[in-house]
Amino acid sequence: MGHLIEYGVWAVPFNLNLCMAKPNRKWSQLVETSNANPQLLHGSDFLHDLIRVLKLNVTTCHSLVLKFLPQMEHIFKEVISMYKFISTTISGLVQEQGTEVSKQPIVNLMRTVKRESLNLTSTWIARTSGCRWIDLKGVSKANGRNFVAQVFDHVVLAFIDVVLRDYKNSVPDSRKPKVFTLRTITMIAFKEKFACHFEKIMEIVLVPTSEMIQDENLHYPELCVDFIQMLYLATTWSFGNVIQLPEKMLGLIVQSLRWALQHTIRTVAKIGIQMITEFVKRLREYPQQQRQTTILHQVLHGESNNDLILSFLKI
Repeated sequence: MGHLIEYGVWAVPFNLNLCMAKPNRKWSQLVETSNANPQLLHGSDFLHDLIRVLKLNVTTCHSLVLKFLPQMEHIFKEVISMYKFISTTISGLVQEQGTEVSKQPIVNLMRTVKRESLNLTSTWIARTSGCRWIDLKGVSKANGRNFVAQVFDHVVLAFIDVVLRDYKNSVPDSRKPKVFTLRTITMIAFKEKFACHFEKIMEIVLVPTSEMIQDENLHYPELCVDFIQMLYLATTWSFGNVIQLPEKMLGLIVQSLRWALQHTIRTVAKIGIQMITEFVKRLREYPQQQRQTTILHQVLHGESNNDLILSFLKI
């Protein structure tokens, strides 16, 4: 459907409304009925309908990019509300029945709804952030830069706040690797505006994830890969913010780096090597000598993998 809309460039507003009318009616119906009767969220047919509508929006967003804005504005608040509602439902089930409930098929469907909500938001941010200022101005009354600021303030921060708090408070089995994708895309797309939120966001994802991966080396393979990939990209795109993190958090990053270097999952170990290469390169270029010394001490503190680390540092 998305590709059909894309070709009708001059009729996009009409085509978008026309083509999304049926899924939007279905979406509104699902939201209204779930608000009236929350028990519907325990039904597989209901959850499958939610997933189908969200996936359709993701596909359409891929094709339309900026012209998807009216649709995003139409459903975004309800996507956030649905995400929060399902997260609360899962948490309630875990409290009542224990962590094993997270493996039940119906809970997996609930988590799929959350995943597709993350997919939609990540896709829209990634596709929108790559557009030119002149194109951004064309879809907004504000100029391009103001439009990006509005997207960050009203869309990104709102959704990230909900997602990260849910991630922090969820049991390990309910934490979604897609959270790292959303965080990484946001960091790259809104680098300057993201800086003042960097420490808070890193703390929310870093502390609980570090505990998970240290306890269960192989239990969360996808999460392990996405987590170390997020840290590597943070080092690459935002080293100035990484290096200024409090000592405890920086210590967790170094600990995660050491963990990655000895990981049995090849992809994790490979990214770990890429990360330490980039980390050392940026550290050598960093102007504050005292900070360099402090970080080097943290990197070298401990016994495992010192030979490998020293080979990168060439000490």
